[in-house]
Amino acid sequence: MIAYKVVLLGEGRVGKTSILLRYMNNSFETDIPRTKHASYMEKEVEYNKNKIKLSIWDTAGQEQFRAVNPMYYREAKGAILVYDVTDENSFKRVKDWVKELIQMIGNDVVLIIAGNKSDLTKRLVSEKDALEYAQSINAPHIYTSDKNWFKYFTNDEKNPITSKQKQPQLQKTKSIRVLDESPKNGEQQKGTGGGCC
Repeated sequence: MIAYKVVLLGEGRVGKTSILLRYMNNSFETDIPRTKHASYMEKEVEYNKNKIKLSIWDTAGQEQFRAVNPMYYREAKGAILVYDVTDENSFKRVKDWVKELIQMIGNDVVLIIAGNKSDLTKRLVSEKDALEYAQSINAPHIYTSDKNWFKYFTNDEKNPITSKQKQPQLQKTKSIRVLDESPKNGEQQKGTGGGCC
């Protein structure tokens, strides 16, 4: 079985844990404690008739835990960088995470920029700025919410992590809006601890 490690990065309270739980368990929880240090969850998916084990590491976004986050970057094949569309500072911090990731593990890491809480109407991060930045680092940009997850890890054709070997260059940056997706029959998932956004 092929294994891929993915790290989930972003400021505290942007909703990282919530969207991860949505993807893993098809559940939506409103009262989740803050992540301390990191936790991870695993899920098996199928790509190109091969079984893939995704290990998704949910890191802490709070200032006091940032010093230890780089230890979780090692051997990561991809990173999902989450910001809150109603919090401009959380978007600015994504740029710092990207620089740190590239410095630590190189340019081969696959990046995905996710604008979370897209169901809210009071947006402070413009779509134009978000898309332009994502394009500047050759990363897909997607919109998510705590209630909706995205299909990158379940859509074989668009999965930027598992298709990296056959597709070194990412496709032209797009903004993608998606609907809920329940786990497919036969998929497995397990968690090693809870956490927060």
